[in-house]
Amino acid sequence: MEFLTEFDQPLKITDEIEYVFYDINSFKEYIFGCPIIEDGIIKKVADLQPIIDEDNDRLTDDFLADSNTQPSGARLRFYTDSPYIILKAELKRKYAHGKMLLYCSSGFDVYYGDRISGQLTHQTVVAPNEPNNIFAEKIYVVQGKFTEIYFPNYNCVKRLAIGIENGCSLSAAPLYKHEKTVLFYGNSMTQGASASRSGNAFPNIVSRQFNCNIVNYSFSGACRGELSMADAIGKDENSVGAVVIDYSRNATSLDEFKNRFEPFCSRLRKYYPHQPFILIGAYKAYGFTAHIKEVYKRLKQENESVFFIDPDKLFSDLDQIALSIDNIHYTDIGMFRIADEICKILDCSM
Repeated sequence: MEFLTEFDQPLKITDEIEYVFYDINSFKEYIFGCPIIEDGIIKKVADLQPIIDEDNDRLTDDFLADSNTQPSGARLRFYTDSPYIILKAELKRKYAHGKMLLYCSSGFDVYYGDRISGQLTHQTVVAPNEPNNIFAEKIYVVQGKFTEIYFPNYNCVKRLAIGIENGCSLSAAPLYKHEKTVLFYGNSMTQGASASRSGNAFPNIVSRQFNCNIVNYSFSGACRGELSMADAIGKDENSVGAVVIDYSRNATSLDEFKNRFEPFCSRLRKYYPHQPFILIGAYKAYGFTAHIKEVYKRLKQENESVFFIDPDKLFSDLDQIALSIDNIHYTDIGMFRIADEICKILDCSM
């Protein structure tokens, strides 16, 4: 890996004359799970002001703005006949996040995929050492396979370029097996804390296992179930195949949660009236989980395609010490268990 002081400075790891570089605007069509790209920056929600006005909470506003430009769930999928690619990036943060490894917060997690089955195999993960935020890495391309790169879960990508050898080309990877997108709304666990690397956030695992596109509207520290948020993410009924809601941990109290959770679900349900709705309980937060289950039962009476995942029951056979770093944020074993359960539901309902 080569660390840089300026994004545009010449590279030492290769002769740049031999490579053609494409910036993020040149390969936007190959980026999935990305609602908005504005001035080269990935965003989840275009206009935060209605949500800020509804919350009127300065601390939450800061978390919201920060999370909005952290591209958890975004993936770059492409095919190239170049034997190597060069990934060059400039990130906002120079240091690790408190709840996770740099491979999760700032890592580009690289897979190669079979062009017929779409099955993905992990290849490597690329992240800078502290206190670096501008870097380049040369990555081997498995010939005949397409490449899929998961973006960092907790760092804004300020600039990104992909270099391929002169005379080679970039083209589209195969489409996902499932045409519809799975929409996630959630908190820090949904954003990926504290998976070992960015591709192991449970929404990303669902994308790989179910072979589908996902959009991850996760807002670490700022997932509050605002009605204006439901309006912001309730966009295209025709493209969304299922909705997963993992909102509880960022509520300031159980009373606040009870006041917000059901109205949020009901508002979002108006945008996606027929899609499977999957509600996830709160691990070791029994009052929150009990209320989520009550809401689930009421929504289930209105529409059969509503489902509930109780993490306490789901994890009952697991070593609790290995499951979470702090009794809240899941390690990989929790991430994979949640993803498996979501995929079982999707297999039967989507």
